[in-house]
Amino acid sequence: MKLGVLMTVGVLMVTTAIGQSATPTTDSASTRAARYTERGTELQRTNRYGQAVEWFHKAVLLLPKDAKAHFNYGWALDNEYTTRKNNSDGTISFSMSADPIVLGGLLPSRNKQQALSEYEEAVKLAPAVPMYRDQLGLALWSAHRYDDAILQYKAELSLLSTQQQLARRQAFSSLGGIYFEVRKYDLAVEYYSQCVKVSAPGQGTYSESADHFELANALMKAGRPADAYAEWRKTIEIDPEGNYASEAKQNLKDAGVSSDEAPANSTSVTK
Repeated sequence: MKLGVLMTVGVLMVTTAIGQSATPTTDSASTRAARYTERGTELQRTNRYGQAVEWFHKAVLLLPKDAKAHFNYGWALDNEYTTRKNNSDGTISFSMSADPIVLGGLLPSRNKQQALSEYEEAVKLAPAVPMYRDQLGLALWSAHRYDDAILQYKAELSLLSTQQQLARRQAFSSLGGIYFEVRKYDLAVEYYSQCVKVSAPGQGTYSESADHFELANALMKAGRPADAYAEWRKTIEIDPEGNYASEAKQNLKDAGVSSDEAPANSTSVTK
């Protein structure tokens, strides 16, 4: 399982209600923090993440008990590091997304522990916000704190409604990925199977194909080749020209089986 499969980098849009925390703050502090947050968001929209970090940090200093402020700051740190890693000139072009739930700061931040601490503080201050749990889970996974990451994803799932299909599907996929990475393949199969059974309109064929591909890999590791073949074929069916389809075709070829016909003893786990 590759962490990069789950990562879609974009602009964070947690700007509303900044300063509305449990601990009262002065109007002037709230107003200033809102202005700093707006400025940080504008800078992220134009991929100037290093500058955005400073503005979000200012908001945290003004509102240390505001979960959104901490989340924004941690998010900006992740994006800032990703930018520096990919481009020496400090700029990078990403495919932007307006839904922060699908975004993942999977690479270590400039100060990994600092970003992780900001996510932890956001969850501490607002434990019922699934998005904060999701991002903390990603950061913990990246830091190889697998048990802690699993706890966050399971907590996230307990908070998500059945209508939040895309977020549920991605949380299941993350759990499958973690269990695969720690070589608990039966559990990886369990969570990937739940992932692909969730209908998530708007997910896109690339992501859906990736989920079936990862399920097939887990099935192979779990000693269930016939089911793995069926899932690789599903990968090809969903996105015939995609990268995962190419890998699935090669895997089937290496196994000496056809990419068109399922073996007689195959029973796909996603039927």
